[in-house]
Amino acid sequence: MELWRRLTNRAKRVVVNAHNEAARQRTHLIGTDHLLWGMLTLGEGVGWQVLYILAGDLDTLRIELEEGMEIEGETEVSGDASFTAEAREILSAALDEAKQMHLPFIGTEHLLLGLLRVESGRTSQLLRLHRVQLDRAREYARRLREVEVNRRKEMIGKLEPIELPAKGTRTGIGYDAHRLVEGRKLVLGGVEIEGEKGLLGHSDGDVVLHATADAVLGACGLGDIGMHFPDTDERYKDADSRALLQVVAEMARANGWEPVNVDVSILAEAPKIGPYRDAMRKAIAEAMGIAEACVNVKATTNEGMGFVGLGEGIAAMAVASVAEATKAYGGAQIARPQGVEPLKVNEAAQPVHLPGEEFVVAIMKEGKEPRQGVGYLADGTMVVVEGAARYLGESVRVAVTSTLQTSAGEMIFAVMVAGRGEHSGGG
Repeated sequence: MELWRRLTNRAKRVVVNAHNEAARQRTHLIGTDHLLWGMLTLGEGVGWQVLYILAGDLDTLRIELEEGMEIEGETEVSGDASFTAEAREILSAALDEAKQMHLPFIGTEHLLLGLLRVESGRTSQLLRLHRVQLDRAREYARRLREVEVNRRKEMIGKLEPIELPAKGTRTGIGYDAHRLVEGRKLVLGGVEIEGEKGLLGHSDGDVVLHATADAVLGACGLGDIGMHFPDTDERYKDADSRALLQVVAEMARANGWEPVNVDVSILAEAPKIGPYRDAMRKAIAEAMGIAEACVNVKATTNEGMGFVGLGEGIAAMAVASVAEATKAYGGAQIARPQGVEPLKVNEAAQPVHLPGEEFVVAIMKEGKEPRQGVGYLADGTMVVVEGAARYLGESVRVAVTSTLQTSAGEMIFAVMVAGRGEHSGGG
C-alpha cells in the first residue's frame, strides 16, 4: 500500500497491532475498531498522548472498545490483510491531516484525527462519548509537535559531534540552482542577505537549504524535495525553507535514519559568504536537529563562467550523511553520553494543559485548603481540585482553571465538572 511508506515507525506499529487483533478475531479485514485498539495498545506517541489528555481514563475506553469488537467469521488473516471501507477512509483522512500540517509523513496523531473525521463508525462515536473532539484533538496534536520541536532546539546547543560506527551509514548528494531577479529577497542557508536581487522560486528560493534537503532525502532513499513539496502546491508558496528542511529531517528519523552531518558548497559571484557563514551553519543545524559543529558551509565563484559567473543565478551543492537509528545507535544514544536527556512524548506533554481542559483524576489526599482534594497524573503532575476532599480514593472528572510552574514541575488547579464525571461537586 502506498500509504504505508508515509507512516512513521510508531504509526506502522499501530497498524501492525491492528492487524494482530484482526488476526486474533479471525477476520480478513482491519476495521476502525482495530486501528483504535492498535493505538491504545501502543501506549506512546503523540496520538496516544492526545487520547490520554482528552479522554483521561484510557482503561475504561479500552474496555468499552473490547466489548463492541465482535469476532467475525473463521477466516484466517493473511500477511497482506486489507482494510474495511471505513478504515481506508480513515487512512485517507489521516494523510489529509498530515498535509494540512505541512508534513509529508503520517504520524499517530494523524491516525487519531482520521478516526475522528470519519463520523459514521462506532469508533468515532465512542471517542466523542469520551470527550475526544476533533477540534481539540487537532489543537493538542499541533501543540505537542511544537513542544517537541522546541525541546529539540534546546538540545542542539549541547550536542557535540561523535565518532560514527562504520556500519549503517549512508551518504546523499543534493544540488539546486535558481535565477537572480529583482524584487525578491535573497535568502541563503536560512539567512536573509541584503541585496538588490533575490532568488526566484516557488518557496523562498533558498538553494542552500534545498540542496541540503535533497542530500538528506537521497541518503535515506526518500526521493527528492520536488516530490514532497511540489511547486504546484500553493501551501508552499513563499515557504520558509528552514521549515521544509526541518520536515525532511523528521522524515529521515521517521524512516529510521538519524541525520549526522552536512557539507555545503555555494557557487556565487556575489555576495561574499564569509560574513554570513556562521549564521548559516547555525540555521542549518537548528533545522536538522544536529550539532552546529556537524555543519560546514563554504563558497566559491565560477570564475566568470556560465550562469553563475555571469551573475544570472546562484547554485549550491550539498553532501549529507545519515546513520541507521538502531537500538545501538540513534538520537537517544547520541544525547545520553553528552548529558542531554532525550525527548520523550510524555515529557513534551507536561506543559500542555489549557484552561477548560477536562480529564479524570483519582483523589489521593486532602489539600492544604479546606475542601481541596489532591490527585496526580500519570506523569506525576499534581492536580489540586476544589471541593474534592470528600472523594478520597475515588476518581472524579475535573476541568483545568489554571496552572503554575514550580521548581518541582507543573501544578494544575481544577474544579469538578458537575454531572460529567464520576461525581459532581455539590455541597
